[in-house]
Formats: sequence, C-alpha cells, structure tokens
Amino acid sequence: PPLASAMKKLFTVSPKSHGRGPVVLAWHPQGSFLATCGSNRIVNVFNRQGEEHAEIPLDGNGKCTGLEWDKDGEMLAVMQEKSAVIKLWDANQNAESSLDIGLKEELSLIRWSASGPQLAIGTAKGNLLIYNKKTLKKQSIAGKHVKTITSGAWHSGNKLILASADRQVTLSNSEGDTLSQATLKAEGSNLQVSNDEEGREATVSVVTGGTGLLLFPIDQPGNMTELKFGSGYGKIVSYRLLDGCLVTVGFDSGQFVVVSTAGGKVAKEVYSQKLFGGGLSSLAVSAQTRRAAACHGRQIKLMDLTDEVAEMEDEGMTLADEEGELQHIAWTRDGQVLTVASSSGSVYNFLACLPPLAAANGTNYMYLTSLLELSVCSALPNAPADASRRVRIAMEPTFAALGPTHVAVGMNNHVFFHSIAKPDCPLVGEREYVGTVDQVLLNADFVAVRSEGRIALHAVGQPDGAATHMFPPNDEEADVRCMAMSKDFLIYGTARGTITYIFLPDQVPISEHRHETGIARLFANEVATRLVFVDDAALAFVFNPVLDQPLPIPRFPAAAIRVMWDPADWGILVVHDPKALSVYIYSPHQVNEGAAVRALGQIKLQAGLTPILAYNGTVLCQADNGTIIHVPLATHDAILKVAAKGGAGTETLRRCFHQNLELLRFTRAWEVAKLLDDPELYLKLGKTALLSLDVSLAQRAYRKLGDVCMVLTLGRLQHVEDSKLLAGHIALTFEDYSRAQELFLASMRPVAALEMRRDLLHWEQALKLAKTLAPEQVPSISCEFAQQLEFKGEYEQALGMYTAGLRSAQAMASRFDARGSDAQLLRACAVGVAKMTLRSGDATHGVQLALETGDRQCYRDCADLLENVLKQSQEAARLYEEGDAPDKAAKIYIRTKNWAAAAPLMSRISTPKLHAEYAKAKEADGTYAEAAVAYENASDTDSVVRLMLHHLDKPQRALALVRESRSSQGGLLVAKHCMSTGDTRTAIEFYLLAKRSEEAFDVAAKNEQMDAFTAALGAGGTPEEYKKVAQYYEDRHDHLKAGEFWLLYRDFGKALRFFLQCGERAVNQAIDVVGRARSDMLTHQLIDFLMGETDGVPKEPVYIFRLYMALGNYTQAAKTAIIIARQEQELGNYRVAHQMLFETHKELSSQRIRVPQELAHNLMLLHSYMLVKPLIKLGDHMSAARLLCRVARNISRFPAHIVPILTSCVIECHRAGLRGSAFEYATTLMRPEYREQLQDNFKRKIEGVVRKPGDKMDVEEPETPSPFDPAAKLLESELECPSTKNAIPYCIATGRHVIVTDMCLCPSCGFPASFAVFTQQIESERVCQMCTQEIHVKDIIKMDPESAREWCVKSVAEAADKDKEAKEKK
Repeated sequence: PPLASAMKKLFTVSPKSHGRGPVVLAWHPQGSFLATCGSNRIVNVFNRQGEEHAEIPLDGNGKCTGLEWDKDGEMLAVMQEKSAVIKLWDANQNAESSLDIGLKEELSLIRWSASGPQLAIGTAKGNLLIYNKKTLKKQSIAGKHVKTITSGAWHSGNKLILASADRQVTLSNSEGDTLSQATLKAEGSNLQVSNDEEGREATVSVVTGGTGLLLFPIDQPGNMTELKFGSGYGKIVSYRLLDGCLVTVGFDSGQFVVVSTAGGKVAKEVYSQKLFGGGLSSLAVSAQTRRAAACHGRQIKLMDLTDEVAEMEDEGMTLADEEGELQHIAWTRDGQVLTVASSSGSVYNFLACLPPLAAANGTNYMYLTSLLELSVCSALPNAPADASRRVRIAMEPTFAALGPTHVAVGMNNHVFFHSIAKPDCPLVGEREYVGTVDQVLLNADFVAVRSEGRIALHAVGQPDGAATHMFPPNDEEADVRCMAMSKDFLIYGTARGTITYIFLPDQVPISEHRHETGIARLFANEVATRLVFVDDAALAFVFNPVLDQPLPIPRFPAAAIRVMWDPADWGILVVHDPKALSVYIYSPHQVNEGAAVRALGQIKLQAGLTPILAYNGTVLCQADNGTIIHVPLATHDAILKVAAKGGAGTETLRRCFHQNLELLRFTRAWEVAKLLDDPELYLKLGKTALLSLDVSLAQRAYRKLGDVCMVLTLGRLQHVEDSKLLAGHIALTFEDYSRAQELFLASMRPVAALEMRRDLLHWEQALKLAKTLAPEQVPSISCEFAQQLEFKGEYEQALGMYTAGLRSAQAMASRFDARGSDAQLLRACAVGVAKMTLRSGDATHGVQLALETGDRQCYRDCADLLENVLKQSQEAARLYEEGDAPDKAAKIYIRTKNWAAAAPLMSRISTPKLHAEYAKAKEADGTYAEAAVAYENASDTDSVVRLMLHHLDKPQRALALVRESRSSQGGLLVAKHCMSTGDTRTAIEFYLLAKRSEEAFDVAAKNEQMDAFTAALGAGGTPEEYKKVAQYYEDRHDHLKAGEFWLLYRDFGKALRFFLQCGERAVNQAIDVVGRARSDMLTHQLIDFLMGETDGVPKEPVYIFRLYMALGNYTQAAKTAIIIARQEQELGNYRVAHQMLFETHKELSSQRIRVPQELAHNLMLLHSYMLVKPLIKLGDHMSAARLLCRVARNISRFPAHIVPILTSCVIECHRAGLRGSAFEYATTLMRPEYREQLQDNFKRKIEGVVRKPGDKMDVEEPETPSPFDPAAKLLESELECPSTKNAIPYCIATGRHVIVTDMCLCPSCGFPASFAVFTQQIESERVCQMCTQEIHVKDIIKMDPESAREWCVKSVAEAADKDKEAKEKK
C-alpha cells in the first residue's frame, strides 16, 4: 500500500498555549503525557494524541527553567527562575502542591532518582536538598559544592552524581552523603551516567569547558578519559553516551560527530558530518531506536546509529510555516515520538516510529499506521487497489489480532472489535475480561482470548455476559501459555507440556499430545493440520496431530521470536529472531527419512524491521516509521528475479531451478528445466521428485530423458495410494534395499518386503521374513535358497535346505490337497535331495532317491553326476536310458564296447558322431548293409558311396547320393568308377562335381563330348574354363558357340567378331555383347554391320532400336521406337506397333526417363483401337463407339485401314445412339476415294445413315471429376484436367480418364484401370490388354480414393522431375 516514508505529524501545540518565546518540555517516562511551559508560565499537560489533560499555572513572575518526571511518571516537578519553591503535580490525582526548600537561594537543578522516590534539588550556591515523595521528608546538605551545581544525574544504583562550577564532580548516596569526589580541569556541565550493563561498569560523562568531554567509571573517578575534538567544531551543544562506548556529539558549528571508545581508552571518530551551515540548536538521541535528531533554524535532521552511521534523508524535514527558530528537541523514551519546540512558542510532535504492533491472517496482514489507525492489506501481488482497509481506533493499543472479517485491538483487559467486511470498518463490539489480556485470536466465527492461564472462547461480537467457554475448565490448572486458531480448531499449549486441539463447531477437545517439557509458543498453519511448537528448552518441533508425531527442527534459533508459515508455499517455514530470518522446509513424505524438517538458508534481518507475514519467498516487515518493507529471502532470490523480469540468463535460470527443487516446487522446476533443456537437470528433478513421492512429475522427467525402463516402472506405481508402500517401491528403485524393507514392513502390505527379497534372490532374509509374514512360502523359499547354494557349490548346506523344504512341503501337503505348484515344489525338493545325496558321494542311495522321483530330468542330471563326478558309467547309462537320453547312454555303451546294449538304442539316436562310431564297428565286422545305414545316419555320404560302389554293388544309388550331396570326394569316387566302366559322359559330370575340371575337359576333348562338359559346367564355370571351351569351338570353326563362350570369358571383341561371322542369326547376341562392353569401337563395328557397310545388306531397323536399348540410350531408342511403330502402324501391324511402344514406355519409366509425349499419345491411340474388340465382346458399345471416334479423329495415323475403321466407327456409333458422329463419319465414307472400298454388305447401311440421318445429335457424354481437382468436371473421354491442365492417366480397360473412386493398377505392367471394368475384362479375356500378360482377378487390388489421387499427382510430379533432370543434363 502507498505509505509515506517520512515522519508523520502527530499534533502541534500552538503559541496560544505558551505565549511567544522559548518553551520548556518533558515527556512522561512511558510517553503518555507531554508537559510544556512557555513565557505565560502555565504548565500544560497533553496526552499522546495532543489533547490537553491538565493546566498548571505557576506562581510568581519567574519563567520555568525545568520540568522533571519521576521514574514512575506519577509526579511532575517544575522549577522556576528566581524561586525557591518547586511546583509538584500528581498525575494520578491531577492535584498540585508546592515544595519549599527553605532556602532563599535560586534553584539550578532538579533530578528525580532513576530507581527511588528521591528528588535532588541543587542551588546556585552549591547546596543540595533531597526530597522523598513517599516520606515527604526533606534532607538538606549544605556546602555540597562551593559554587553553582550546574548538572547532575542519578545512577540506577540510586547514586547521585553532580557537577559544579567549582570544577568538582561528586558521587553521593541517596541520603546525600559524599562517596567520592574528582576534580576537573574546567567547569563541568551536562553530566550524564550510563546504566550498568553485563560485563561493563556504568560510565560517567561530563562536558568540560564547553569543548571537551571526560569519561570515567562511576566507581573510579580518577580513571578519566578525555575526548578532544577539532578546534573548528566549536562548543558542545549536546551529547549522548550509548552502550557505554558510543558517544554522539552535536556542536554549535553544526557539526555532528560519533566517537567510539570500544576496545580501550583510545577514542576513534567513526563519523563526522556538518548537518547545518549556521549552527546546531539542539540534539536528542533515542537509545531505544538508536536514532539521533538535531534541529537548527527551521530544519530537522535524523541520523541512523544502528550499524553504519548515516543520515536518514527521507526522514528529515523543514518546517516552512514556522515563524521562529527551533530551539529544543526531545524523544519519548520509546523513541516513537519526536518533539521540537520553537522560539515562537510552538511545539511540534511527530510520529517517528510506531510500536511493532502487527498481525496476519492467511494472506492478509494488519499493522499500525499511526497511533490511532490500523491498516489491513493483502499480500497477494494482484490484489485490487480497494482491498486495503483503514481502521480508526479510539485508543493506542498494546495488542491486536486479525481475523477473516474482524479486527480485535485493546489494552489491559479491554478489547474492541471492528468489522473489516463493512465500509469504514466500524466498531461492532467491545468487551472487558477478568484479567489482563495476554493474547487474542480470531477466525470468522469465534474469538479466543488468553488471560491469566485460561482461554475465553466466544462468538465474535458478543456483548459482555454472553455465553463463554473456558479452556481448560475451571477445575483444571490454569497454565495455558500459548494458543493458535484456524477455521475449525483452537489449539493451546500449557506449562505442563500438553497440546490440546479443540473442535470449534462442537467446542470440545478432540486430541491431546503430551510433551516432556512445557510449551512456550505455538504457530499453526492456515488450517492447523501442522503446528510448530517451542518448548521451555527453546527446542522447536513440527507437530502432526493426525499421527501425533513431533519432528524436531534442526538448528532452531534459541532467540526465535516467531514462526511464519508461507501460505503460498505449503511446508515453508520462516523463523525470525532479533538478527536473522531462517528458512526451513517441512516435507511430510521423504523416502530416505520419512517426514522431515530441513534448514534451507538464513539472511540477516535489518535492525528496526518487524516481520509480519511470509508470502511466496518474500517477508513483509514493518519498519520503525510504519512503512512496509518487502524482504526477499535468499532461498527465493533467483525465483523472484525470474518472475519479476519474465525470464533471465542461463545461470540465473539454473539457480532458479535449484531453488525450486530445494523448495520442492517440482512443477515450477519442470517449467524452468524445459527452458534450459539440460538432461542433467531432468535427471536431478526426476530423482528429487521421486524421493518426495511425486511419481507423476518424475515420470515426465524420465520420459524427457528417454528412460523407457523408469517410465514404465513409474507408470505401475502411479496408482499406489499407501505412502509407505509407494516409498518402499521408490527406495527399491534406487537400490536402497534396507530402507525399502523398512518401509514395506510399515505399510499396509508388509508382504511386499518378502516379495522384494525373493526377487533379489536374498534368500536368507526372505526366509526370515516368510516365517512371520507368509509361512506358506517357506517351502518354496527353502527350495530356491537351496538352488542358489547348489549353484555356489555349497552342497552340504544345499542338502540341508532341500531337506527342510521337502519336510515343510510335505507337512503342508498333509493339511491340504497337494495340487499344481505344490506338487511341483515337492518334486523339486525331492530332486534336489537326490542330487545333493549324489554330490555327497552316496551313489547307491542317490540313485534310489532319483528313481523314486519319477522325474526324467532328474534322471539325466543324476546320470551326469554319476558319469562325470562319481565315474559310475553303467549306473549313469541306466539313468540316461530312464531319462530318455539314448544318445548319452549309447555313447557310454559304445565307449565300453557293450554292442548288445547299444544296438537297441541306435534307432533313437540323432547324434552323427555316435552313428559314425557304430558304423565303423559294423564295417569292421563285415556287416556292410548295417554299416551303410549307420554311415547314412551319421551323414557320412562319402563312406556310404564307397560301400555302395565297392561292397554292395549299387552304383546308381551312389550316383544319386553324390548328385544330392555334391560331395567332391564322392564325386571323384563315382568318376573313377564310371571311367572304369567306360561311361565317359557321366565321368565328365562327376569330375566337374569333384572340382577336377582339367580331367573333365581332357575326357570331353578326347571323346568329342564337349557338349556334356559345357552342360555340366553351366553358368558356374571359371573364366579359364570358358576360355578353353571357346578355343575348342574356335578350332572347330563353330563361330556361334565360340562367340558365346568368348562372351562368357568377357572377351567382347572376339565374341562380337564370331557373332558377326554368323550373319543375321546372331545379331541379337552381337547387340548383347555391345550392350555389355559399352565400347565405342565395338558399337561402330556393329552399326556398320547393321547399316550394311560390311556385306552391303542393310538390316531391319528393329535391330537399331534394340542396340539403343542395350546401350542405355533410351532417348534415341524412344525416337527409333516411334519411327518403327509408325512404319508398322502404316503397314497395319497394330499389335506389333503397340507392343514396341509399350515396351519402350515401360523401359523409359523404369529408368526414370520421361516418356515422350508423341510416344505416349501414339500408344494411347493404338491402345484405344486395341480395346474396341474386347469392349464390344463385353457389350459395351458406347465405350467402343467413343474409342473409335477418338481413332477416327486421328485416322491419318491408320492409312492401311481407313475404310474398315470408319465403317466400324459408323456402325458402333449408330448402335450406341451417337447419331451425329455416325452421320459425320458415314458422310466421309461416301467420298469417291472411300466409297468404292466399302464392302457391299455395309454400303447400303451407310448410305441409309447419310440419306436418312434423323436426329443428328449424339447422346450426351457423362462428366466425371478430375483426379487432380475434385471440383473440376470433364467428359469421360477427355484426358486433360480443365483446372490444372495436367494430362490425366487413362484407363487401360476403357480408354477413359481414371476416376479415383474406382481405380486399380495392373499387377503386371502397373498401368491404371477402372477396377470394375478391368476385373470384368480379366474374367473374360484373362490377359491385360496393355501388357498381354495373364492376370488373376485375386491379384487386382482396388485403391482407396486418397491413395489413387496421390498416385496421379506423383505421376505428374515424376514427369516434371524427369523434364528438369533432362534440362540439367543438357
């Protein structure tokens, strides 16, 4: 709220009350009254609000020279010039009296004792009178000094120190007896004494000669320290000794000096400044607020003496309306009011600082803005401007409380209630209580007043006498020390150490916690679900009333004044002591330590600030002058900086992230982490969030890191509601197994601890847990524990554990039916006992136990132990047989040559090695047939072939085996056998199979069977083999075969030469050679041959086309194809022309070369003509007629069949109802050059069409949408989009443009077609009319409209890309 930063004017006493001239003034010790007296010789007494309380006229004509209040503020003494009478005014009785000292001397001093009832009166002649206000006795001490007593002061020990013009300083007791005396170098004045402090003796200070200052301990007058100042400073106007070691001095030159005497006798000037140019009239220092005030002329200036001395420029002022000059300045003892008197008779009073009176409720707070005004404001940053409230009060309060709708203020036992929900915040009630009020608390409905150890609870605004509930009840001890209140609860703590919760709606106690020592203070959060209490040992705890659990707060300040819960950040505590603000965080759920309180940081608290409320990292404090200061906490500074600027640099953002993490603000930390996008921050956020049980946010962080395992793990934990169980799973995730077990056992599902130990294979711990948590799991755990021991080689312990598991399982099976897993467990334990028995060396017992199990795997395992460990082969073979392991049993029998036992097992054996060993044994015995079977089972083909050829006389079987196995060794055996029998062709084959190509070639050459060699060689020969064959045929002048094998040898020159020698029968092979060679010389050689340069006979143009295709010159190939196709078309060979154009189109498309428009157009026309017959066959005369019309419009391209085509066009158009087109083309046929060529059976009909045309209108052709623009419509037979001007693909089944809603692609050639018509056409013709390949209807797939449109667009885009590539190449 907008508050003035300077001092506020409290009230002003005008010259009418004093008359013009100087004014003498004195403040009541408690600041309740101000006494003033001016030239009119009337003492006026005003209260703190400036209201006149009393008026005391003085006797005689002498002006007032002194006003003095006693220590209790009960009596005011007035000293007059030229009078020996002291005027006394009783503040309690408002009564006047006079005290005559009995001496006809002028008075020079009056001083009330600081600790007793004595009044010291000094005279101009050095005499002293001590008056006791209680006994009314006067004691005169004549000759105390020989000259005027100039000044004096009372020590707190009731000792009187006086200074006199005789340069003497005396120390006397309360009776006036002199205790000690010291001599000064000059006349002393303005004597002061500091009070005794811990570790420091009281110090007396006195001005000597007007320019010097002497300091000495009160009991050591001779131990003086003299403070000397610069000669330019002038005379001392006033000074003040603070803390016994800091001296503030004002000089008449206007200089202000601060001197420190700490650390010894050597004084150090720590500050010096000239405050006023023309001098300094008066100086006053407040020890309470550590401020100094000085005046001169019309100016007032204030100095701050707290840490570093500095002028408070905002607090200074100039009294522009003052006619005179300011002469005297004074503070109230509490430093709250500053009073200045002027030479005009005016007295000005300013509120320099306010008493630290403030309260908070939620996000609202209240503080004193003046002595009779309170302000209620909101700490919310976006609070409306009219949210503040001003509360006018009738008295200066000593306590206050703030509720949601009311304010309570008061003093002593009187409390006033104001409503802040109404305009102007009116007084809605007041109430007096039996004892002095110690504390007041409010909520929306109730007020709680703590007084004399009890709490009075009643409804807000109830008058005196209304129903009041007392806590504790009257029959219990009244020892309540503190209390707190929320909407639903009243909580109080007692000296006995109890904390009691009262449920306000029923006004009954609901819980009580007992602490070992007394409760000193309570501080609850807004809803009282958590509570901080401080005990008599200055130890603090956070208390959870639900769990009745206090948590100690570490490093809690011993001098703590207040604990503030931050309403914007649940769990944040701010503790303030006189010097610092300490920040703590309370976390109710922490995986590592459960609920805990942690210290976050501390900042120094500036002197003069009183914290009111902590909100969102900022502490709102009230300064001495009433202003509100926002103090940012060091734990939130980066957060506040980023929020204020709306952003920051990387380092600041990192600090902001870490601060949010420390404060457990995970959502805000996530937002900052997203800005920085640093994996390290995501990892730290995820781990910290998990440790605080925020699974959802941790999952987001790990998902950002791409940690799939953690994301899936946390996804399974999101719905776990038991916090202990959830914390256990998280501890398990971080591999803290001991903590996880502790948390699982404390949860609602303790068996999770057992499950964890089982999953971790911690069988010993799992067994201990199972005995108490799940006895039914003891057998299975014992078994698994035994298996682990067995794996580690601890066989004796494993045997014991298997045995224990078996006994436990048998005991359970006797009580319940052993089924399923229980039976399996029994079997597993029995198997384990058998194996461990064998491990222990007891083979006989072990075999018996194994056979009793009936488990084949157990047989095999035990057999393995018998064979490899115990070396009991026959017992092992027996168990192998029982365990369905014939291979291993047979191996043992074969090794021990027990053939009789091995024979029955061989049919069940799959191991080749065993069969091979058995076969060798049988071969040695001469049983070759059985040996051959065994060799075959062993996959030893060579041995089988050997037996078939040499012993069993089955060569055909041997040949078949070698052909199947492709064995080189077997092939050599067969080849040699064939050579021995004279079967050279077969020998050639098997020599090659045996990798003996030289032998095979020699046999083939000698026996003129090279065709057998080449057939066996195939495409898998080596270049050298091909070269030998080529030379062989070259020697025999077989040019065609020589060329073929020179081509395989990749000698393209020789291959081409031999192919050309063959003439036209090998042109295609020659073209293949040139296409592979890509040699210009060979190409020119072939072209010369094709052009007839070598033999004078030009070859067919189609060979040129094939050459271009082979060379990859597709552009020239396309041009050639167009020329050839045109020639074929002119000759009437439409199918040949169509096939050539199609193949060229397909090859160009596969090579990503744009198809020339002329080629595509010619193909479209030829294909249109080729479709007529199938369409007529299907009965689609309309489509056939329109395609014939398309051909007829280009009839010049079909010169060989003009009349037949036009005749067909007229007939189909007439049949389809296209009367106009039929008439048009019939008229053409009637021309003389065509009429004679008409067949007689059609001539009469066509003449009829011409003579009697009837209606010459065609049936209107339907319009369908363009695949490129659905909004563009065009005729079915048109092939250009009217909107985009793109060429539209045509249907290979109808010749019309494609429609995306009924489109498919030919599975063979990939051309588009109408799905409906194409399938119908395939069912009829079985071949595609474009590629003439056989198509199955099931292979035709209809495209969805979007895919069809994409295909059309892609075809146009690819054509454009090909054009671009062609241009770039050019």
